[in-house]
Amino acid sequence: MTYHLQTAAVVFVLTRYLLRDTDRCLEYCRQQGYRFVGLIADDWAAAIELTRSGEAQVIVVADPEHVDPDRTPRVEFVAHQMPQGAGPAGPRPGAAPRTHIVRRQTEEE
Repeated sequence: MTYHLQTAAVVFVLTRYLLRDTDRCLEYCRQQGYRFVGLIADDWAAAIELTRSGEAQVIVVADPEHVDPDRTPRVEFVAHQMPQGAGPAGPRPGAAPRTHIVRRQTEEE
């Protein structure tokens, strides 16, 4: 019998971005199929401790500017995630879905 262990994730946010970043990070965890184990606000050392103790395998952060430069555990940034349906360069700002022209009629036809 093979067991598939789900990756456990802790979300780290700064209090000043609490609502916005928590929502983004939880949605990211859901999309990745991670098991959410906790939310840590402002205490980076506590988030690292959860990975060192084995309670979490990954720390999910909304933006790399919100953490210390010493990121020794596995850290994933929501800001680096490519939106669904985006190409390699990402979506163009303000781009709307376009209709493709299959055949163009001209007056000469």
